[in-house]
Amino acid sequence: MTRLGILLASLLLQSTVSQDTRASLEGIVVHDTTGKPVAKASVELTVVEGPRVVSRITTSGADGRFSFKELPAAEGYQLVVTGEGLWPTAYGQRRSYGPWTPINLTAGQRLTDVRINAHAINQLSGKVVDAEGMPQSGASVFAMRPTYVDGRREIQRAANTVTNLRGEYRFTNLPPGRYYIRVSPRNDAAADDLLTNPALHDRRSALNGSSDAKEVEGYPVVYHPGVPIEEAKAIPLGDGQVVEGIDIRVARTRTTRVRGSVTDSTTGRKIGPAEVQLLPVASSPDSNWVRYFRSKDGSFDMRAVLPGKYFLIATVDGERPLAGRIAVEIRNGGTQTHDLTVSPVIDIAGRLVLENPAAISPNFSLAAVKIVSNFPQPIDGTLSRARSNPPLSLGLVKEDGTFTLPRVVPWDYRLVVSGIPVAYIKEARYGNSEALSNGLRIDGTAPQPLEIVLAADGGGLNGRILEGKASRVLIVPEQRHRQDLYFAVSASSTGRFQFANIPPGRYKVFAWQNPAEGAWTDPDYLERFESQGTAVEIPSDGSEYVEIREIPLG
Repeated sequence: MTRLGILLASLLLQSTVSQDTRASLEGIVVHDTTGKPVAKASVELTVVEGPRVVSRITTSGADGRFSFKELPAAEGYQLVVTGEGLWPTAYGQRRSYGPWTPINLTAGQRLTDVRINAHAINQLSGKVVDAEGMPQSGASVFAMRPTYVDGRREIQRAANTVTNLRGEYRFTNLPPGRYYIRVSPRNDAAADDLLTNPALHDRRSALNGSSDAKEVEGYPVVYHPGVPIEEAKAIPLGDGQVVEGIDIRVARTRTTRVRGSVTDSTTGRKIGPAEVQLLPVASSPDSNWVRYFRSKDGSFDMRAVLPGKYFLIATVDGERPLAGRIAVEIRNGGTQTHDLTVSPVIDIAGRLVLENPAAISPNFSLAAVKIVSNFPQPIDGTLSRARSNPPLSLGLVKEDGTFTLPRVVPWDYRLVVSGIPVAYIKEARYGNSEALSNGLRIDGTAPQPLEIVLAADGGGLNGRILEGKASRVLIVPEQRHRQDLYFAVSASSTGRFQFANIPPGRYKVFAWQNPAEGAWTDPDYLERFESQGTAVEIPSDGSEYVEIREIPLG
């Protein structure tokens, strides 16, 4: 063989050996939440070779696949994906801020089916459309987070945007959590206040001594999926999650003029000055949807009232306070007349009774009975409200168990008894009506006697949290409307917990780490954990033991 032939053969052999020692890597990029391939993502492979950092970059195809060839054998390769709508995600990361997994390649290795679960930047998107499905451009859309004050949900703004010409909205990079979406559609300037915050409009009118409101037509504020705040549904958003299709429907509405008079039940004549309210049946008394009118002579005239079911309420202050409440339904457009009769507020005489007087000998003089508004509804903390306090009444108990609730106005109440920690309310009757399960309804008629039966045969619950670091353990009753049967304790550092004097019955037990205090009284909050609760039955004068696991709050 000639010298030239030997040289060519040697070069060919070296090339073959070099190719045999080179490695390759192939894989696919997918969204971590949907599992769908990610096209046009930038995929970078980096390794340290001595003093140098060697990097190669490619782009994923329409099927999400990518490949690197002719790679030197090395340990500690880092594979990172970036792209529009993605957090920089390294191979092996379970969260956008978690640890990554290095890739080791040996000589000649062909590594295939490398899967990178790319973490999308949190996104929440949808459309705003009208009743006919037509897009609503220029609507203000708010992503709102829940907070809890005394167990009541109050939503606060986290981010806001405006819908485009196709009615679309999008929120990106929201922190993980639960969100309520509020839509304020675009309206004429004259209608905007009355369709967004009528309580604020009425307050301004009262300060000015007049109102220039007329009946308007437009789109009231709604919450996902197109309902009042009391019916709004929360949207859970996880780390790196993409939530699409959160569409919200708005309906054009005609408002109504509501007129009438306030009449004294004793004289049959109009009476004033009086404060008149229209409270939506499902709303809280301090909601921005409550309508107010200050009447000088007993006549009232409310303009631009949204259709719906309301309580019409009137109060007259003085040495002899008067109050009245009726249910009314306001329809679209026109004028409606509703007259209301007020009567003297009542004092309710009551008595505490022990089911088994021999069981305990409580000091009734340390007890108190209170009636408070039954189930205050959620409110929007970003909208100015009238700051009206729900009615309540408090009566101190005498040694013989009797008490009086003074100046009770017509309302729906629930009972609270304090000062007797070893007893619970077993029964309550207002006249011939059961007053515990369904609450205490005062309708302005003659007062009835209120009897509250206390029992002291409560049971106990001991237990242990098997895993996690839960700090709060909660038991909730099968009858979720009984807020007096919700109990919470703190767990010890070893996960042990104990409940005492719990009314007998069926409950569920939940354990969380640092939940929002009182949030568990919100049915919407508790609903998402329902299947993770542990069912227990508390016996009379007995105790149960249960082992549970911590519920992640994610």
